[in-house]
Amino acid sequence: MTGTSAGPIEVADPQSLEPDPEEMLILANDHALIHSMIDALPEELRVPLVLSSDDDLNSRQIGRILGISEGTVRTRLQRARQLLRQKIAARTHSTVGSQDRREVRNA
Repeated sequence: MTGTSAGPIEVADPQSLEPDPEEMLILANDHALIHSMIDALPEELRVPLVLSSDDDLNSRQIGRILGISEGTVRTRLQRARQLLRQKIAARTHSTVGSQDRREVRNA
């Protein structure tokens, strides 16, 4: 077989693969924030979402557990996800806006 060798393989520095402590803190805060937003959802939306995401159940299984139709499960999952997206977007918008106001004041 002919061809050129790609050369030696470079191995990443093991320390560079470790997560940055600041990044880990941000991710932990984001994770806690999302869980608090999920906890604040109405029960009829929160329960199917948790069963779907945490327990990895499908709509049929969730429907059997809750005694509702698959269609109702899918609708509730869609509403729950939509509400979460709206809450996250509102929080992101308000956080960015407050940072902009602080930057203007400090300028």
